[in-house]
Amino acid sequence: MAIIPQRNLEDLAREFGLGKYASSGTQHSIDDPPISGEFAIENLHDRYRLQGIPYNGEIYVVDWSKKLLDNGNKHTQEEWVQLLQNQEFQLPNTHIYHVTCSLLYQHKEGKHSKLVKKLSALFRKDFKDNWMMTSTRVKYNQSDPDKVIHDFKTVNETSVDATFVGPDGYIVDNSFEDEMNVLLGAGDRDEINSVYNWISGKKPYLWRINSRPSNTAERAVVLGVNDRFIVGVDCIVNLRPARGVVVSVGR
Repeated sequence: MAIIPQRNLEDLAREFGLGKYASSGTQHSIDDPPISGEFAIENLHDRYRLQGIPYNGEIYVVDWSKKLLDNGNKHTQEEWVQLLQNQEFQLPNTHIYHVTCSLLYQHKEGKHSKLVKKLSALFRKDFKDNWMMTSTRVKYNQSDPDKVIHDFKTVNETSVDATFVGPDGYIVDNSFEDEMNVLLGAGDRDEINSVYNWISGKKPYLWRINSRPSNTAERAVVLGVNDRFIVGVDCIVNLRPARGVVVSVGR
């Protein structure tokens, strides 16, 4: 009986997705980049690639498209879901937006400062020119609890029950810890204020439905700037542009 060398077994397992190389359903970016726990950023031909991104309890690679999706055209969240089926770049959820912005802020003076400046400038222009679409959605119910959905209508969709009806307000001045933990994956008001003040020049502000609706109301979460940095969860006009993201576990 022939014995297959261990190295060849590894190659076969990788090629056919067996054992530790089995797919978990997580999207992969081009070239299946290796994972590093250390933050790094690369300038590739069509994307900025960020290494060392903590997300869902693991470390990921996150690619952000250099161009707006669909040439900058505006769509509803539902239309984006249909348009992006079987596409590499997808709508970012609010967790991915926040962990990216937070890490850019943390590394603004480090060895990656030049590329951090380029990507943060891209986000700054997005937020100034538009309210950007995300894949996060809030379902406001007639009675408590409401439901917050991430990666709406994709294979990675997740949801959590939360009380979300309530007053609007500046995040740094109000006790929005529960809401921010659900939306952004972080509840520290001072950190959130510092990150979005830096990236947009405006104080972050939660805008949502203030009283229980008579019928279930669903709203896509958008991010943008007027005289404040808006975390918008009560936007009736739902035609928004989007920047694409790929979240990859690498290999």
